Amino acid sequence: MSEEIKDTGTPKITDSQIPRMRTLGGDARLWNEKSKATYSSSQPKKSIAKLVLKILLILLAIIIMASAARYGYFYLLNNKSPENIQPKNFELLIRPDEENKIIAVGQTRTILLADIEKIFKLPQREKSFRALSIYLIKENIQVPMSAPEFFSLMAFSVPEKLKNKTDLFTLGTVKLYGISHPFLILRINSFTEAYEGTKEWERDMQTNLRPIFDSIPVTGGEIPVFSDKIIKNQDARILTTDEGTLLAYSFFNKNLVIITDAEEALAEIINRYEIYHPK
Repeated sequence: MSEEIKDTGTPKITDSQIPRMRTLGGDARLWNEKSKATYSSSQPKKSIAKLVLKILLILLAIIIMASAARYGYFYLLNNKSPENIQPKNFELLIRPDEENKIIAVGQTRTILLADIEKIFKLPQREKSFRALSIYLIKENIQVPMSAPEFFSLMAFSVPEKLKNKTDLFTLGTVKLYGISHPFLILRINSFTEAYEGTKEWERDMQTNLRPIFDSIPVTGGEIPVFSDKIIKNQDARILTTDEGTLLAYSFFNKNLVIITDAEEALAEIINRYEIYHPK
């Protein structure tokens, strides 16, 4: 007689519940899957870092190129770096005891005259020379004003024969016997043409120079008449009236024109050249 085997209620074990046996190949596959998952999650962070780095490099390149362009512009313009730009020196035509500087930045004739008058009224020692150096600003550089530029700004009706043969000028005063006498010195490069031009200028010289030579009185409309005279062994031209000398000028060594308002002032300037020879 056969016995019937009864179910005692022992749970059945399925295949999925049986622990899998670890093998070298299985571990390798598992590690590879984890590595791929880690690499995929880190990709966005690395991409952002690379983008930021590229932007920084582009900005740095732009800054370097801008600096190079700025330096190159100043080098081509002035043949030197912007930090080393220095103003050109004003070449004075007489050796002064005192030099005053005027920078004509967008100045008009009225403003320049006011600056000149202000300096001319400063205290001055007896027999001392004061000279003005007037500069223009061109492309951010101080450049000495030339004689033709001075004539134009002052609206002087200087004949072309003189204007075209004049490059440098010096404006100043010399004090004699308590009076400061203004003077204007021009450097010329052709005596013959400049002499003819200066003689033509005699007609308007008094009117043109009156704003600077404040000692010149306002006269009628008569044509001024200059006369020849020898002063300190130099040929001179003198404009006189019943009140005395109004203007006196001379060509010194045929390359400088000295114009002042008194014979004694002209003589003192010539004496100065005997001590300090002009260049």
